[in-house]
Amino acid sequence: MTYRKPRLLILLAVICTIFGFGAGPLRQSTRAQDILDSMSPAERVGQLFIVAFDGDAIDKSDPIYDLITQRYISGVLLSSAHNNFSNGPNTLTNLLALSSSLQVAKYEASLTSTLPGDEEQDTPLLQSYVPLFIGLEYEGGQHGTKEILNGISPLASNMAIGATWDKELAYLSGELLGSELEALGINLLLGPSLDVLEDPQITGSGDLGVRTFGGDPYWVSVMGSSFITGLKSGSAGRIAIVASHFPGLGGSDRPIQEEVATVRKSREELELFDLAPFFAVTAESEDGSGIQVDGLLTSHIRYQGFQGNIRATTRPISLDPQAFNLVMSLEPLAEWRLRGGISVSDSLGSRAIRLFRDPSGQSFNAHLVARDAFLAGNDLLYLENFRDSNDPDEYTT
Repeated sequence: MTYRKPRLLILLAVICTIFGFGAGPLRQSTRAQDILDSMSPAERVGQLFIVAFDGDAIDKSDPIYDLITQRYISGVLLSSAHNNFSNGPNTLTNLLALSSSLQVAKYEASLTSTLPGDEEQDTPLLQSYVPLFIGLEYEGGQHGTKEILNGISPLASNMAIGATWDKELAYLSGELLGSELEALGINLLLGPSLDVLEDPQITGSGDLGVRTFGGDPYWVSVMGSSFITGLKSGSAGRIAIVASHFPGLGGSDRPIQEEVATVRKSREELELFDLAPFFAVTAESEDGSGIQVDGLLTSHIRYQGFQGNIRATTRPISLDPQAFNLVMSLEPLAEWRLRGGISVSDSLGSRAIRLFRDPSGQSFNAHLVARDAFLAGNDLLYLENFRDSNDPDEYTT
């Protein structure tokens, strides 16, 4: 039996790759193991989380500063919704300053901070230095990325790119976006969407609209793969690409952040339709150069008929170990996972998850949600609006 490496070691290997620690996959793997061996238990736990925070600057009194320097989180996801940047004349300058200050905070802490409980040792242990993931969500809609409108080169929507049937255009679009985001200090991108638009619902609130490359699994695979290859080329491999929304939202009829949707399909139907683009970007590339995507964003969606019984409905696949492992056992996903592919949960504080756990919306046991997401198989947990109903704020949770 072939065993997958520990998930934290895989995460560290991805970081070593995008930051160029070591030369070649073997050296990067060795470097990742060296970092893991030097970590305290608290550091290892912290590396399993990326978080959202409010504000466009940080100082030592901010909760996010403590989460970075003393709680050892793996990274942050920036968004205009959290006022990490506003779309004005200085948007790009301010964004670069913010991403730089976040990385500086992490680096300086590794030089000066000792680990808890080490004060009495003759030779105090310093934190292990692991650069932060600094991420954005790539929406792929009318404005390309909804998060930054000023200063970034305008891109056509995914649907418009897909309608050209020109994979070179998809590649060039990804290349341009990758080069510009990398220059701003972004090293993690949630996107692009590889969802196959099965049944357009123009008036429906859950419609994917122009955020998808199309309604044909083959062409979504071709255009999505080319766009991702362009992203990798434009960023010189320094952005980790996490494609969404695995295992596919094409059959969803409602906004996934608002309510957990149910897709009624057998496993065979999913393999032929929804999963086809994800198979394409996790299979070894034609030139043998390696994995196309670094990760997949696991969506909060459940399936009916997926396990052979039309009456059986899974929990959201992001929280369901049996359903998650069944999907991940399919090839080429199984081999991709063994070779270092990571799974990132969608926002665990979303309204959809809150209502799924408690339809009244009155209580939210955050630690149980995080536990279930981790046990389901997610390697990296995204915490946004993640406040337990018994805690005064997100930082406490």
